[in-house]
Amino acid sequence: MSQAAPLPRWIDIGLLPLWNLAVALLVAGVVVKAIGHSPWEALTVLLDGALGSVRGLGYSLYYATTFIFTGLAVAVAIHAGLFNIGGEGQAALGGLGVALVALWLGAQLPAIVMLPLLVLAAAVFGMLWAAVPAYLQAWRGSHVVITTIMFNFLAAGLNGYLLVNWLRPAGSMAVESAEFAESARQELLSGEPDQLRHYLTRERRDKRFDAIVHRAIKAGKPVAAEDATRMLHSLSDFYRSTLLDRDDRV
Repeated sequence: MSQAAPLPRWIDIGLLPLWNLAVALLVAGVVVKAIGHSPWEALTVLLDGALGSVRGLGYSLYYATTFIFTGLAVAVAIHAGLFNIGGEGQAALGGLGVALVALWLGAQLPAIVMLPLLVLAAAVFGMLWAAVPAYLQAWRGSHVVITTIMFNFLAAGLNGYLLVNWLRPAGSMAVESAEFAESARQELLSGEPDQLRHYLTRERRDKRFDAIVHRAIKAGKPVAAEDATRMLHSLSDFYRSTLLDRDDRV
């Protein structure tokens, strides 16, 4: 029996993803309609939130990056005939590797060295975490789907344990690590471009100063309440109420 001819490349990498997206939106629309709402309105809200503003597009790219690279980890295994469903745990351990290296070396190395080193640390930690199920599959015959699923939960437990017992600063109630050194951070710019340019060039001569307005407030830098309100317009009411005073200055 002759084998079916492979699909043309333009269909495989272009048409099929679009078809999958269309089917996903159709199914979601059916669900939205079933619960009594307008599918078109839901789609409009979805697109406006994800792509309707610079901030929305930035968040879409921010969250999509993790999924893209985790998906690539699954795709590489698929090409080898294996189903690596442990991308979540491998990504979590990659994040742990970034945190450990940033806390260990962040204050000693410049950003031009530190940032590529953090990328390398994430790759190595994720690889080592994936190597254990790979070993069990190759040498012990353990099913890779079962082991990689289990390792997702192990990764979550390990991260939680290390955060609570080792990485959390003494006296802190928040389940988070100590802050990374500035050389280990790729700063985020938020708010209106004109306002940011004003603060970065006129009042924030030190280029190392964090441009996020709530950190500026935390650092004791005076910011006009009107400007801060505009820069924080998309944050929750909680942040607005706690960060902004009724005064002219905050």
